[in-house]
Amino acid sequence: MSDGNEFSSIGSRIRLRREKLGISAKELDRRAGLTGGHSSLIERGVRKDPTSSTAARIAKVLGVDLLWLVSGEHSKDHEYLRWLEQKPKD
Repeated sequence: MSDGNEFSSIGSRIRLRREKLGISAKELDRRAGLTGGHSSLIERGVRKDPTSSTAARIAKVLGVDLLWLVSGEHSKDHEYLRWLEQKPKD
């Protein structure tokens, strides 16, 4: 059952970022060194808990924080960097 958040799963977060980057699941697999349509299986919820190694490789390719990818949460470092990016320049 959905909690109303369309990005509540690791698969939905992978798809969100992948589509924003304009790359296919096949290309994501290639860049992350995955085989057999692995990222697509995660996106579709067939594989819900990728290994930490797989999640880290996907996060690196997608340019996202690993914590956000696996949990939807942001690390304190990530929040600080976002604040710096949004801070008005003097």
